[in-house]
Amino acid sequence: MAELLSGEKLRNRFKELAGTSKSIDVAVAWATSWDGLDRVLGTARRSDGGSVRILVGVGGYITSPEALEKIAHDAELRIYGTPDSELFHPKLYIFKRRGKALICWVGSANMTYAAFNRNVEVVAEIEDVNGTIGPKQFDELWNSIEAKPFAQFNFEGYKTRWAQERTKRPVFLANEVDVEIPAPKQSNIPLNVLKTGWAGFVAQLHAVPNLSNWLETLRAGYKFVRRDWKSDLTEYEKSVMFGLKSFGAFGHLPQVLLHGKNFLGQSVTATNQRLKIQETLNLAISLKSFQAPIVERIFSNLTSIKGCKASLATRLLAFARPDWFVVVNQKSFVGLTARFKHEVPEQLNAKQYSKLIEIIQRQPWWQSPKPENVDDRELWEGRVALIDALVYAEPK
Repeated sequence: MAELLSGEKLRNRFKELAGTSKSIDVAVAWATSWDGLDRVLGTARRSDGGSVRILVGVGGYITSPEALEKIAHDAELRIYGTPDSELFHPKLYIFKRRGKALICWVGSANMTYAAFNRNVEVVAEIEDVNGTIGPKQFDELWNSIEAKPFAQFNFEGYKTRWAQERTKRPVFLANEVDVEIPAPKQSNIPLNVLKTGWAGFVAQLHAVPNLSNWLETLRAGYKFVRRDWKSDLTEYEKSVMFGLKSFGAFGHLPQVLLHGKNFLGQSVTATNQRLKIQETLNLAISLKSFQAPIVERIFSNLTSIKGCKASLATRLLAFARPDWFVVVNQKSFVGLTARFKHEVPEQLNAKQYSKLIEIIQRQPWWQSPKPENVDDRELWEGRVALIDALVYAEPK
């Protein structure tokens, strides 16, 4: 029996298997420290003798040192290859359960928070009745000459280089590099007020009937803005950028597509304008603290491109940094004005947008610490962009 798993179904099944298996074997390209890894390692800490073996790659300095230390402390850990050797790229999970058939997962998901919570992944679940398929493949990898015990790995050297490589990356990436969003600076608001504010905000989001539409669009957009903007957009990318087909959340902008020739196509002008979009979005991605002049420059740079008005510019910014930026268009500016008691006109300028972001960052729910509950973390990481789901309304 085989089944394909993705999205929430994949996450829920992972929690179930990680919590009920007597032993787990994992072979993945990358691992980062997150509560899903802790769930797996919990099997190794069980009093009734659970065991965990993890074989992980270190290519590109993506696997985090914290994850390696956690695994080495509680489980058997082997490192496949070196950061500069041929990329180790399998995603194989084997869950051995008492009195039940062995479960084997093969798919696209690495042992990272991003894979199970932000990315679009697909995993095939196979019931290996005789236990001859997955274990054989895993043991071949585990016993390979390239798989070295952690004790033989130059961990200190890797940790130093990993830290150096991390500083070169944007703050928030929508791929296997599971770099954390920087937490808000310490607030003067009491912690109980922050937590209450966050709980209230989450309750409002959960009350949105079709919140999944916003989340799916946000995931797609989050990846899209990190494309190589030198190349022209595919039809799929146009759908994500302009809110076409199933990506209508955060603005449906077919009219902008019709007038977007200034940055669509293969011409030198279009290519240069796309590169300007990329440069500006990278600046937004790298923001670590609020600075009004920089936010204003980001907004002005995008809206100076012919065809890229506030509705499209803020859509792209919400995709780039969903913890910072909110969409402003004809279906949200009235609701934003009412919610934040700040004039948000449809014909938005840079100073008005910058002021709006400053006001948002003073809200207790924005300054709230990252939730421990993994199911709320995606909401926390997209908390500003998701305001659109709360203020969206058809114009009267």
